[in-house]
Amino acid sequence: MDEDGITSEPLPIDLDGNSLLTGGQIDMGAYEYRTTAVDSLNVAICPGGQTTFDGKVVDSVGVYSRLISSTSSGDSVQYLLLSIDSVNTKLSLGLYGASFISEEDSATYQWVDCTSNTVLVGDTFQTYSPTQNGSYAVIITSKLGCVDTSECVTINNVSLAENLAETGFRLYPNPTKDLLHISSQEGFTQKEITIHIYDLSGRVVWSEITSQADGELLIDVKGLPAGVYVLECEGERRKFLKQ
Repeated sequence: MDEDGITSEPLPIDLDGNSLLTGGQIDMGAYEYRTTAVDSLNVAICPGGQTTFDGKVVDSVGVYSRLISSTSSGDSVQYLLLSIDSVNTKLSLGLYGASFISEEDSATYQWVDCTSNTVLVGDTFQTYSPTQNGSYAVIITSKLGCVDTSECVTINNVSLAENLAETGFRLYPNPTKDLLHISSQEGFTQKEITIHIYDLSGRVVWSEITSQADGELLIDVKGLPAGVYVLECEGERRKFLKQ
C-alpha cells in the first residue's frame, strides 16, 4: 500500500515495459526518448530532375527526413531515399561487328540514322543490325521514363554480298523473304546437313537437320523477323538479309 492507501495504481515502467520499481525504490534512470519511423519513401528521379519533400526542392542523391508528429511516446518521422535513374547509353558490337546492342536493359528503344538525322521506323529493339554502312545511335527510354541518347557510332563492314569465307557454299536469293537456297559446287560432305541460324548477338534462332539434293539445300526462313542473320553449314558461315 502506498502513501495514499491505494494499491491499484499502475507500477512505473520504462518504454520497453520493464518495471522501474526495485526493492521499494524507483529507478528513474536516464531520460528515455523514442523515435518511431512510420514511413519511408524510395524515389528515383531522372538526371537533372528534382522532387519536393517537406516543402523543399531536392535534386541530389541522399536520405532526407521530416517530422510528421510528436507525442509523449516519441516522434514520428518520414524518410526520403532519393536516387538518380541514370540511363546506360553505351553501345556494344554484336557478333562479327555488324550490329549494335544497347547495354540498357528493360527499356524502350528507337534507333536513328545520324547521317540523315532521321528516325529508323520499326527499329525499336535492343539490338540493331544496319543494312548499309553509316553512323547510328539509339534513343533510350528507361522504365521510369527517363530519356537519353547514345553517341553516334559508325559501322563500315556491312556487306550482304560478302561471304564470311571465300570457299564452300553460297546463299541465294540474298536478301530473301521466305525460301533460302544453300548451294555448293563442291558438294556437301554429308547426306543430312545440320543448319544453324544466328542473330548478330550470337543467339541461335533457328536450327534444322535437312537433306541435300544435288549439292543444294532449301530452307524456309519466312518465320524469322526481318534483319541480318548468319547461317552456319558444315562449319562455315554466311550472312543473309531476311526482309
